[in-house]
Parts: sequence; structure tokens; C-alpha cells
Amino acid sequence: MGWSTLKKGTDVASSNTIENYVTALDSSFVLNFFYRMNAPERKPEYAKEKKIIFADPFFFHALNGWVHGKEPFDHTIENLRSKEKKSILVEQSVGEHCIRLAYSIARQKQLFEYKRHVMFWRGKEDRELDFVVTEDSTMMPIEVKFQEQIVREDLYPLADFRKVSGTKGGIILSKDILEKRDGYSIVPVSTFLLLI
Repeated sequence: MGWSTLKKGTDVASSNTIENYVTALDSSFVLNFFYRMNAPERKPEYAKEKKIIFADPFFFHALNGWVHGKEPFDHTIENLRSKEKKSILVEQSVGEHCIRLAYSIARQKQLFEYKRHVMFWRGKEDRELDFVVTEDSTMMPIEVKFQEQIVREDLYPLADFRKVSGTKGGIILSKDILEKRDGYSIVPVSTFLLLI
């Protein structure tokens, strides 16, 4: 999502103002935003769309209740009944934990900037890989599929990324499956979050 996309439907006059708001919320640890990755160069593409997530589910629930004019706790329970919204919240939690993982493996802890170490990737066929954690020449692709079954199509973003980047393997985070398939590790989200 780009700054101009976020501006649509608001009273904000400039995309620069939106960027300033998001950057302020990022600096306040309310939001995280991730750049799209240029896989061959292993660098962020600053001018392309960004992935913006809440740093903590609390912020999502509090602001969502406020925006919809509903009592936050009741609205949270309602949201958690939706598989789609629950999946979004799980992906947001994984994103925050990817930042923690990147920091824990970073050689340079001083002046650590997570946006250079955690990105997302989108291929030519518009399939998105949720996160790529990098350190030097190492890349760890991570796809979040919070569901009971993992089908062949769920592996496609990892396979596309493998072709472009030359990585071997990757992690698919499932609801409760633990297995190895086609060179990829399928791990329950709860185990991944516990280990980070």
C-alpha cells in the first residue's frame, strides 16, 4: 500500500502528510511498516508499496473499536469470530516477531533499523510472500497461512521467491501443522511465536 492509497477517502491533502503520520506512529511503536524487497539486490524498494501493520493487537482492537464507535472489548470478540480478521491479526503478530528475530540475529545491534532486515516480497504473478528476514547474505522467507490445511498453492509464493533469490527452503506458519514438505518447514504459528 502506498502513501497515496492511504490518503484516499480522507481529508488529508498530501501524501507526504500521510507518510509523516505513519512514520510518527512507527516511531511511537504503534505501527510497523515494511518495504517491498528487491530480491536479486536483497534491498528494500523504498518507492514501491509498503505493508503496514499494528505492532500490537491491543492497538488494532482499541482503534478499531473507536473508529466503529463500538465498545472495544465486545468489538474485539466479534472480530475474533471472523477467520479473515483473525488471520490478519496473526500475520501482524508474526511481523512483530520477525522484527525481534532480525534484531536477535543482527551482527550490528547499535543503530539497528528493522526496515532493512524485514521486508515482504511480491513476484511477477502478484503472489506475495509475507516476510523475508535478512542478515548479510542470509534470507529467511516466511509465509503465514493460519489455516487447518496447507495445499500446494500455498507453497507458490515461497517457490517463486526461491527462483528469483536462490534461497533454499523457507517457513510456512500454519494453524497447527508440523511437517516438512517440498523442502519447506511447516510450523504452527504458536511454536514460531514461542521460539522468537
